[in-house]
Amino acid sequence: MTPEEEAEFVARFKCRLFTGDIDGTFTGGGCFYFAIRAFNRGIGTLHYSGTSGDSKKRGHVFVITENGQAFDHNGYSNPLALVAKFHGYSGKPPRAISSKEVEKEILTSPLSKDKELASSIFTLADQIITEKAKPRHTGSQ
Repeated sequence: MTPEEEAEFVARFKCRLFTGDIDGTFTGGGCFYFAIRAFNRGIGTLHYSGTSGDSKKRGHVFVITENGQAFDHNGYSNPLALVAKFHGYSGKPPRAISSKEVEKEILTSPLSKDKELASSIFTLADQIITEKAKPRHTGSQ
């Protein structure tokens, strides 16, 4: 991305975040932040859907629970339905991704250059996880 494209991307993202567009926030770059928080809270393993144009590009990142359900900002769902929702069903299941790969994406994202913005994304992710995760996955005893 050029510096101008980065600035436009961050401005659009801030608009989504600060106007309460949860879906736009966590499908427009924030899914990495949400997924790593869910993973760190023990909800599941990290996975991603490829984009329709490039199956190796990470279109949407989420976790899959031990019982095979996907979990993202919308709560629990069927992993194949989640992939189809965002990128059309290509017949390919979600692919596993390591926490190091997700953390690298976060650290190199234009969103992370603004520490206050990154903190706001993580805070919102934590709130949604607490609200939507089954009690044994919230990190509370």
